[in-house]
Amino acid sequence: MGYLICIVCNHYYEISSTDEIFEFCSCGRKLEYYEYLEDYHQSVYPKNRFNLSYLKKMEYKHDTIMMSGVFLSFFGILGIIYGNLLGILLFLGGIYPIFYGYTNGKSWYKGYEGEKTVKKSLKKLNGGYHIFNDVKLPGSWGNIDHIVVGPTGIFVIESKNLGGLHIVDGDNWSAKYKEYGGFKKSYKSPGKQTKANAAQLRKYLIKNDVNMKDLWVKSMVALNSMHVIRKYDPKDYELIHPDYLVEFIHQRKSNIKERTINESFYVLRGFCDNYFYKE
Repeated sequence: MGYLICIVCNHYYEISSTDEIFEFCSCGRKLEYYEYLEDYHQSVYPKNRFNLSYLKKMEYKHDTIMMSGVFLSFFGILGIIYGNLLGILLFLGGIYPIFYGYTNGKSWYKGYEGEKTVKKSLKKLNGGYHIFNDVKLPGSWGNIDHIVVGPTGIFVIESKNLGGLHIVDGDNWSAKYKEYGGFKKSYKSPGKQTKANAAQLRKYLIKNDVNMKDLWVKSMVALNSMHVIRKYDPKDYELIHPDYLVEFIHQRKSNIKERTINESFYVLRGFCDNYFYKE
């Protein structure tokens, strides 16, 4: 009739009738029913799942806004040429969407390029690592750029693709931009953001019965820039260039259990837009 399978210990029970169905595995985790073992492997372990990231969707959204402005302005110009006063209104009405879509779309594009760089780097990890990108946990306000779960622990990575010269003062960030002519304190701190995401993730895993005893989630900021001055070292998070992410993760030591890795995967698999697994 089918199979009852435990995602945590990978144990399965073959059943031949509804009378044999039971709810829990011997390890205590709830079982899932699959008619064929192939269905289980295809649905639970998709080695590569690539959907559009949140940043890419926002980039497309602003491109659409900009193009709507271009069309309005184009028809406005035609109207002006043929002496239609409505053409002036269409032309002026198209200016704002063009400006808004272009200026805001640039920042989303830069962010997407930063995330893409980190994803490319993480694919170089050794076998046994689960890589979750664009994770939106239930009840959270925003998404987590990257979560890595594997033999050396659990990592939350905030990817940043920022221009200018940056000064890192613990949790506080400042940046020097041409338009300001000096240093301007960042409105948001990537360090505080990644630490908040790590705390939220740990809390959510514990809430879903993942064994996190004596195990902490490592907070990281992957900054795609070499122009950084560390006034004071980051507090309780790592600031690292994407090129060195894999080396850092491989060298970490952790007491994480295989069961915790499997349980974390079980909990997180449905909340990411993009997933990759290294065998």
